[in-house]
Amino acid sequence: MSGSARGFEAREAAKYKRIWGLPDGSYRWCSLGDNEVARPLAWARPDCKSILSVGCGTGREVVHFKNQGYEVFGMDIAENALDERNVLQGRFAVGNVCRLPFKDNAVDLIYCAEMMEHLPLRWVTPALREMHRVARKKVYLQICTTMDMFG
Repeated sequence: MSGSARGFEAREAAKYKRIWGLPDGSYRWCSLGDNEVARPLAWARPDCKSILSVGCGTGREVVHFKNQGYEVFGMDIAENALDERNVLQGRFAVGNVCRLPFKDNAVDLIYCAEMMEHLPLRWVTPALREMHRVARKKVYLQICTTMDMFG
């Protein structure tokens, strides 16, 4: 990765670290509820046993998937996004969606909800390629099409 790409990645990580660290916790409400998470699980069954949640934020969905019996991993670019209570219940990594720290075909399903729309445009194609590389069977994308307070 070039120096300018590393600098850009560091700025993105710093931006989300600031967002997730807002003293009022205003961004932590963004985790999806159980009903929203149930849809991709119904779609994934019966052939998916392992899930990687990319851009997992607080890790709430990771815990939900684990409680449903899946082998699950979570990953986010901002380490302070993860809720301590959730970290104790699951396996998490800090990383960039354009360079997932997982082997080829590592999981049955990539779950990526409300994260892609926050990527810089030049990261979209590399991110999709990476998710395709790591997913053995399926990639589930949920993309928000309205602006939130952070764009």
